[in-house]
Amino acid sequence: MRTIPTSAVGDRGINRLGVYFDGVSRRERRLLVKESLSRANVIGNGTEGSGTTDSDRVNQLIKQLSNKNKHDICYAAYKLACIGKAASPAVPKLIELLSNKNEDICAWAAFTLGFIGEKAYQAIPKLKDLLSDKNFSVRDQAKEALRKLINYQEHLNRKELA
Repeated sequence: MRTIPTSAVGDRGINRLGVYFDGVSRRERRLLVKESLSRANVIGNGTEGSGTTDSDRVNQLIKQLSNKNKHDICYAAYKLACIGKAASPAVPKLIELLSNKNEDICAWAAFTLGFIGEKAYQAIPKLKDLLSDKNFSVRDQAKEALRKLINYQEHLNRKELA
């Protein structure tokens, strides 16, 4: 089983994972990230060599998006972003999460939609609405997702013309 290294727990690791903890002490951040990483090693990475298909893994992560724990939801969104286009069945749930009250969940949903590609085009109106959100992380991730989706669309249009 492949695991996430616990060395990713320091401040650099927190930034690499893209986790935002406003108003949380450094010690609490490390504990929260360790907790998320330990869950991630069980939920996100334990499928290699076990006969689980990508679609089963995506379905498992979509179920995790309905979890009540914000860290589980954010990590599931991260894993879906890593999967990319094959995570397109999660688009409706991710669009639903764009309306979540928690800024971290909303930002992670926007982040993930940017990596899914053309199947996430239906999220563009909602992402445009998030450009005026009061939270910087939400605005930034929505802007980045829109940039990726629009660039992807332009790339496809150029391919069709060629």
